[in-house]
Amino acid sequence: MEKKTGTCPTRWRPRRPWLTIRAKKHRWLRVTAVLALIVTAFHLVDKCSTSRAALRVKYTPTLFPRLTPDEQTALKSPRWHWATSGERPRGAADESDTSSSSSSSSSSSSPSYSRQGLVEGRDAWEHLGSGFEGDTFRHGDVVVKVYRREQSPFRNCVPGWEPQLRWPTEIAASVVVGGMFDTEDGGVQNKAAAFLPAVDYFLSPGTDRAEAEWHFVTPFLPGGTLVELAQRLRESTVPYTARDLDAIYRPSLDRLLQALDKMHTKYDLCHDDLKLDNIFLGGPGTVSAAEQLPASNTTTHWILGDLGNVRERGHPYHTSVLWTSGKSNAPDCRANDVSRLMKTYVDFLRSSVDDVENFNAEFFDASQPWSRLFWSVWDGVVGGMDNPTARTTLERSAADYAPSSPAPAEGLIVRPLPDGLRNSLYRLFLGRSWMLDRAASEVLRVSAGEWTARAWGLVPLLGVPYSSCHCGSS
Repeated sequence: MEKKTGTCPTRWRPRRPWLTIRAKKHRWLRVTAVLALIVTAFHLVDKCSTSRAALRVKYTPTLFPRLTPDEQTALKSPRWHWATSGERPRGAADESDTSSSSSSSSSSSSPSYSRQGLVEGRDAWEHLGSGFEGDTFRHGDVVVKVYRREQSPFRNCVPGWEPQLRWPTEIAASVVVGGMFDTEDGGVQNKAAAFLPAVDYFLSPGTDRAEAEWHFVTPFLPGGTLVELAQRLRESTVPYTARDLDAIYRPSLDRLLQALDKMHTKYDLCHDDLKLDNIFLGGPGTVSAAEQLPASNTTTHWILGDLGNVRERGHPYHTSVLWTSGKSNAPDCRANDVSRLMKTYVDFLRSSVDDVENFNAEFFDASQPWSRLFWSVWDGVVGGMDNPTARTTLERSAADYAPSSPAPAEGLIVRPLPDGLRNSLYRLFLGRSWMLDRAASEVLRVSAGEWTARAWGLVPLLGVPYSSCHCGSS
């Protein structure tokens, strides 16, 4: 009997609509993902381009539009060139000054100084710290700053030098505003000195192991900065109040306001980087006991330093995205300088007192002369009133400083208290003291960094963008 062979008929299976739906869904998901990647890529490219354009504007050269013929000559002096170095007394007016009487007078009050000896003794330098632009060292009674161009490119050109050679803006601004160190005038101990002067500046010769580096030499100030002074006052055996310290240091603040007024009106320049670290003590030495600090000229003669961010009032950075994105920046850089100086001063008082909780209460109540002065400046910058100037703030400081009149000045705006301060639950869980302390820290914040722009601008990979410098305007 034959076996029947054959194929088994294919079983019919009904079509499953949900498979078709899932396939279409996956297709739309892929399309959506591709579109999202394209939009994200365009956003990243635009963000990178915008950030790099903002950085390029910030590193545009500083112009000095109001220089006298003597100041222009000083700025164009070839004293920075290594070939002009040699033994000379510190405090000499210029390398070209060959007056023997001046040299002998200067050398009698200040030890001799030579670039060669300074550079050869680099192994003995004491490292003081590192900043955004470079490293600082102490060598005897001078401070040497060595610049790093990789992280912070030089914005300006050495005037009158061909081919084009860039140098740090801090050197040019210090020569113009601070001048050269002169022991015959008392140096930084002269009460009229408001800006840190330059002892020397030069471009060291390159070697096989190191490239040429810019050096900026300034006097060593043993008193340090306001950061160290605030720490010594806080650790003192005397429990200072903000009112006590304001009575002692208000004249120091007034002298800084006078210095800003000179910078703004005479030179049409703005500091743009006022903070505790950039205000130095120019007294004639140190003191042994912390309780004696306020009675010594060592702590009351304040000097402005670190002029690396100095820019003219019409500099494009003052209208750039980096500037306007700062919540506390005033549109006018002069008013912004005054605002930052007042924040720095109040922050100094706050860092020096023993009772910070009471300080915060007096600060927001505007019940003291120092707090009234601060909020009057705040009114002009944040409240939409007339922009404060260094001169008007100085006049207000003299008129308002009346310790016998604790009432707040009229016309002050409402304090920027924490939103939940009037909420009983907030006060219960967070506490009034903590909320006031946080609000005070926020109001006094002066940071205006560029790290976000550097990250979006891929600076670690592409470097910092910068514009061409104007040699004729340094």
